[in-house]
Amino acid sequence: MQPTAAGPARMLLIWTALGILPGLFLPFSPALAQTAAVVSNVDEVALDLVARDRKGNFVADLKPGDLEIVDGGSPVAIKDLRIADASAHPRAVTLLFDDMEPGNARSARDAALEILRDTPATGVSFTVLRVDGRLHLLQGPTGDREALKKAVNAATMGPAAEYLALVAAAEKQLTGDTQAGPNQNAAKLLLAEILASQKTIQDTHFTPSVAGLLAVSQGQQEVPGRKTVVYFSQSLSWNRSDPEVLRSIVKEANRSRVTIYSMDAHAVDPQAGAGLAATGVLARSANVGQTGVAQTASPTSSAPTTDTVFGEQMGRYETSEIVSGKSPLEAICEATGGSHEYGGDTRRSARKIVGALGPYYEASFTPPVQASEGRFRPVKVRALRAGVVLEAREGYFVPPRRIVPLPPAFETRLMEALAAPKLPAEMPFRSALLQFGESGDGRVNSIVLETPLRDADLRSDPAAKAWSVHLAVVAQVRNKAGAVVERFSQDLPRQGALDQQAAARRDAVTVQRHFSAPPGDYVLESAVLDVNGGKIAAQRANFTIAPASSGPALSDAVVVRRIEPFAGDQDSDQSNPLRCADGKVVPDLSGHVSKAASPSLTLFFDLYPDRKSPEKLLLMAEVRRGDALMGIVPLIVPEDSERTSIPYLAELATADLPPGAYRMTVILKQGSQTASQSVSFALDAQ
Repeated sequence: MQPTAAGPARMLLIWTALGILPGLFLPFSPALAQTAAVVSNVDEVALDLVARDRKGNFVADLKPGDLEIVDGGSPVAIKDLRIADASAHPRAVTLLFDDMEPGNARSARDAALEILRDTPATGVSFTVLRVDGRLHLLQGPTGDREALKKAVNAATMGPAAEYLALVAAAEKQLTGDTQAGPNQNAAKLLLAEILASQKTIQDTHFTPSVAGLLAVSQGQQEVPGRKTVVYFSQSLSWNRSDPEVLRSIVKEANRSRVTIYSMDAHAVDPQAGAGLAATGVLARSANVGQTGVAQTASPTSSAPTTDTVFGEQMGRYETSEIVSGKSPLEAICEATGGSHEYGGDTRRSARKIVGALGPYYEASFTPPVQASEGRFRPVKVRALRAGVVLEAREGYFVPPRRIVPLPPAFETRLMEALAAPKLPAEMPFRSALLQFGESGDGRVNSIVLETPLRDADLRSDPAAKAWSVHLAVVAQVRNKAGAVVERFSQDLPRQGALDQQAAARRDAVTVQRHFSAPPGDYVLESAVLDVNGGKIAAQRANFTIAPASSGPALSDAVVVRRIEPFAGDQDSDQSNPLRCADGKVVPDLSGHVSKAASPSLTLFFDLYPDRKSPEKLLLMAEVRRGDALMGIVPLIVPEDSERTSIPYLAELATADLPPGAYRMTVILKQGSQTASQSVSFALDAQ
């Protein structure tokens, strides 16, 4: 940092610059990671659960008043509770066999055959897999009991030649099914599971057992209906598995709505099994480094699989379940709504699993508070009716928000506002057009609309213990000739828990869309309607898309409100320029940063090096308060990236900065050429 007239004692700026490479875990500010949007989708969440009496029989007359669902610490109103229609989607059950000693393999075989014998012949489809270096398929999805028995025998007690022949035939059939036919989609998903297990072992050095269960849990996200994995193993081998790896299995299973049951084929009774598990945990604590992950790699070194999306919600898994003496598999099963069975009483254990493969309930409710898309929501389900035992997963991942089409009446009113001689301004909102790099169709741009909720009509519903707001937006871009080159609209109903209404008023609803356009002069027209209050506002702003720079360049820079973790496999919208390694960037257009609310400010922008130049990149940030230069801070630039653009996050500590008006300018130099972008904001004391 260069000294200024203020003197070294005033140099209280602390910057953390983080270049982002593909697959690199980005440890950004914890304060930023834990900031979740208060606004909520009105989309309901469906939670599947099994209800039994004390004898293990299915309870067929459960009512909403017979149970309580607590989402993130707040009870929710159950909108609907029904027995799932098995005819709509057959139950998908995966019988997954680990590599076991002969005696334990015999116990696993007996239990699996019991499950096949007692499970109804219709409405359930079984797949048989074995972990042997990687996942190997012995039988694709089918209800054919004879074929399934043959596969189970080969996976456990069959001669090696029989096992290899069955695997070869099954995987050849699977490959053929991926090319065409009625089973094509299911075959592609199953093949992806098998390949994923092999890739996970190669890339992360996970043990085959861990990689296999992770691949099966992750690979069924697109399979409809209730999905169950019955995992047969010698679970004592899991006692040295890294807790981070186990959490990743729970995360992917809950994201895919997969329930895991495990069968410890080791012939021990439950009490002895728990004691042995506790002994294994103590041994693991005393021998740091003896884990299911090779010491040459970290679970987060190649991909952010167990990052802030999961950490704060599931931290109890490591500090409670494992330390309390439960086996790792027992903790995994309970967290996904299943159970861990010991092999001492094969028939009893098989009957319990069979009961879970029968009818089940779907309970739907509206989340009281919507975390960011892709975040895990802890849920507790409690029976209020005596004699009822419930099994449900410990939470769910927030699904992506749907883009709801705008009703014609709303769209007509918004378009009339844009056509009015004087634009209405009955409520505040903010709009911005952010410019990024080049695509095949021209410069990439993002339209961002931000509506503060403090002035919107938030309505309370004490009966549902919820607040709601209803907004509608439209935006369009016109070229110099007046032709519309881009247009979008969206209906935005939102709601949340009533006790969070005050916090909601401090937040905003943000909508962003991106498009490409050639250089030229344009106009951005945008309008927002508060449906509940009837208020409307519209804005019009001119902007210019400049030709691409021949040297190094920077995108527009924005203050980050939050980062929404990806929902699903790194999110489907790969062309979104407002994205980094950890998720989608939500800009803050308010122009104000609160010292009390956050100890730091995060800036997002893209770097565009001149790949033809041999000169190194130099990146720095200039910070001014008013007209006074407070410092020039050098930032780190990744040297080994060959990408045409580099998404970048930089963090500024604000705790020791005095309130006032600030301007930050990011400066990129490469040889004799320079590019810069600036952001202004007011640092508020409160």
